Amino acid sequence: MSIISSLVAQPNRVIIASEFVHSFGDKGAPIEDLEQMLSPSPPQSNQGDEDLDLGERGGSTMAKGVLVEMQRLKILEPTENQHLRLNPALAVGGRKLDWAGRLYDYLFPILCTADKARAHGQDELPDALCWLLRQDPTQPLGFSGGQHYDALTAQIVDGDPLFDGIRSDAKYQVMVYWARYLGLAERLTIKPVAEKVIADPTRAIAARLPHLFADERELTMQTFIQRLGVHIPVLDGGQVWNEMEGRLNAPTQAHDHISQATSFALQRLEHAGKIKLEEISDAGAWELRVGRETKSPSHITYLETSK
Repeated sequence: MSIISSLVAQPNRVIIASEFVHSFGDKGAPIEDLEQMLSPSPPQSNQGDEDLDLGERGGSTMAKGVLVEMQRLKILEPTENQHLRLNPALAVGGRKLDWAGRLYDYLFPILCTADKARAHGQDELPDALCWLLRQDPTQPLGFSGGQHYDALTAQIVDGDPLFDGIRSDAKYQVMVYWARYLGLAERLTIKPVAEKVIADPTRAIAARLPHLFADERELTMQTFIQRLGVHIPVLDGGQVWNEMEGRLNAPTQAHDHISQATSFALQRLEHAGKIKLEEISDAGAWELRVGRETKSPSHITYLETSK
């Protein structure tokens, strides 16, 4: 099992449960209280079972599924009195800490790094996120209807385990929920009914710009991409990204080309005034492409430090 295959362990439920447990401090929260809090309200008596979704049929089952995954992720741990408490690494600093921000910082490397994901029972998630980030943001995938499976079939070699990981709409949608939580994708609603999924790591990259630049204000694109792959392994140059290359029917980009999703994010960050992309040296230029628009910067400047 994993947060994709269990279906019920969605980000909003994990966040709510974490906040609830955090309010109890070191003593932890009673498991029965947690299950009750996570269980949906009982359906109306005149509603037939065939009209109920998984959560409504078995609220207790849904709650148990969320708590199991939270323990696998080591967000929660049992206490001697059979309660569940927040991992001390997340609760350091008292109850007034930014627990939501700390939870995000804790989960990001676990869910985006292959070895950490395996250690927490989330083997398939980094690969799924990496595949999503290889999609063209100017051609968004549907949120439902199986369009993602058509893309998988066209892009991934036959028999790849990723098919089983996200082939169903339900598993794919849970993966999208987590990709959005991690700042790696966005959902767009096109009225009246269409929903689209955009590969867009803008928020994830923006959050890591201070770490990517450290004490430097300007980097070559080569250095920036190398550091980006270390901090976000599911993006260009990262371990997960590089390992995915051998699982594709065709390479997605040349060595000195930046993926369309990362290109899209960097252009958005430049438009927002956070970075500046410059062509200073032809020899070190990397191609950014979003749709038909291309740019060939050799250097990237972090502007936040100058504000």
